[in-house]
Amino acid sequence: MLNKCIISQESGVRSQESGVRSQESGDRRQDTGYRRQETGDRRQETGYRRQDTGDRIQETGIRRQETGIRSQESGVRSQESGVRSQESGVRSQESGVRRQDTGYRIQETGDRIQDTGYRIQDTGYRIQDTGDRIQDTGDRNQETGDRRQETGDRRQETGDRNQETGDRRQETGIRRQETGDRRQETGNRRQETGDRRQESGDRRQETGDFPHWFRTLPSNGYPREQIVLLTLSEQRKHILAKSRSGLLSDKILKYLIAIHETVESGAFCHMKPIVF
Repeated sequence: MLNKCIISQESGVRSQESGVRSQESGDRRQDTGYRRQETGDRRQETGYRRQDTGDRIQETGIRRQETGIRSQESGVRSQESGVRSQESGVRSQESGVRRQDTGYRIQETGDRIQDTGYRIQDTGYRIQDTGDRIQDTGDRNQETGDRRQETGDRRQETGDRNQETGDRRQETGIRRQETGDRRQETGNRRQETGDRRQESGDRRQETGDFPHWFRTLPSNGYPREQIVLLTLSEQRKHILAKSRSGLLSDKILKYLIAIHETVESGAFCHMKPIVF
């Protein structure tokens, strides 16, 4: 975007220089029109002078004609000389008329040249207006290029901010990933600890038998009711796995009857444990 703005600015400067050159060409053409107009005025003055000369020549011919008439009255010879002089005057008069026509033509040519100068001057004004418009267009293009450059700078700043935000988010993701890895390691450790505890419980369950419950006996040396119930619930699978069904049923019935009679008599604390 910055290169495009610089290219547009250079194009505006070139257009401005072309407008200045066109304006200078219009000024030169205007000066040429003024010079041609002055030349036409000079030619017109020359035509006027030639016309005055023709008038003077015509007056001279008339005077000569009057002199010929007077010479004719003086004599035949003088008449012939007067006729010749008259002819010369007519010729001179014709020449004056011709010169006068030439002056008119030169004057018309000067008028045409003057009109051409006016047209060239108008063309110079138009070229000057075109140069001004081109200069205004170059200024506008330069302003547009400046605005585009400012927009590009703002977009670049926004991109830098977005890049910084992305870097921060990336760092946050890495930190979260590290936290997740730590939590996963902690979970694995907890799982290993649970597995170890489960193995310890399995070992205790496998090796646990009734005599181990005497660690929780009261001072009188007999187990409590809760300990007996827990022992029966935990030892049930072990007993069923190692005993026959008939003997196991008899043992369980005897044990339950003994517990029931002991509970009813209120002498649970004096009950002795039955070892299978």
